[in-house]
Amino acid sequence: MDHLIGDVVKATRRGHHEGYHYIIVWNGFDEGDDFIGIMLTKNSTYVDNILMSKEHFVEGNVLTWNESQHFVNRLLMKFAAWGPFTKVGELTAVGVQFITENLQEIEPVPFEVYLAERKSA
Repeated sequence: MDHLIGDVVKATRRGHHEGYHYIIVWNGFDEGDDFIGIMLTKNSTYVDNILMSKEHFVEGNVLTWNESQHFVNRLLMKFAAWGPFTKVGELTAVGVQFITENLQEIEPVPFEVYLAERKSA
């Protein structure tokens, strides 16, 4: 498997609706396959964006923890067409466990559905 649960990847194709944010891999996948991921954001506007801490990220990668790093509490479908994907970071076992314990929206949806849900909330 090219990418494992807890890897943080960056899409090559990074339009606003296409892999713009860094993605936490939530099911392992091989390059060229669609996968399920969790979006990372610095946005604290939405109460269901969950603040992460330094202990959640492996140090020494391109992406490391910062004080405003949140995960979006929603599993999202990520598409192979956005790739290839480059690993830029990794969650620690504590980080994976933290998301597992706090993730509430476990039915994956495309980003467009997530946005529509946001607008109607």
